[in-house]
Parts: sequence; structure tokens; C-alpha cells
Amino acid sequence: MLLNFIGALLLGLGLAIIWIVYRLLRKEDWFRGWLRGNLALLLLAIVFTMAFGAMDVMSYTPLKPGVLPVAEIDIRAVDEQVYELSM
Repeated sequence: MLLNFIGALLLGLGLAIIWIVYRLLRKEDWFRGWLRGNLALLLLAIVFTMAFGAMDVMSYTPLKPGVLPVAEIDIRAVDEQVYELSM
């Protein structure tokens, strides 16, 4: 449930950035337009990165009962702030 919320939040933030990109690109003036275009491309790259991140987060599923985990890690304290890990 939380992962779906995070994915929806990233999607909403991406839509807000797309709206900002649209507002930046529709004004005139060459140099400021060039700067706005570069900023718009940077923001679009961020949006695509967030979209792929949202898709990845929303695809996580909990481990089903009866399915063996990939690995188990055993942590044992040997001394103060010294631990032994075993798989």
C-alpha cells in the first residue's frame, strides 16, 4: 500500500514537472529560451528517471509463505561493536 502511494506521489510530481516544462517552453527570447530548453530537457530526464523508479517500487511484492528466501544472514555479536555475519 505504501509503495503504491510512493509511486502515485512520484507520478504526481512528474506531472507537475511536465507542466513546469510546458510553461518554460512557451515563452519567447532566444538566450532565455535556450536556457529554458536545457532546463526543460533536464527536468524531463528527471521525470523519466522518477517514472522508472516509480514503476520499480510499485512492482515490489512481499515474499509469499512457503517460498524459500534467496539468502538468510545470521548476525552474531563477537565483541563490543564487532559482529560476525554468516550466510
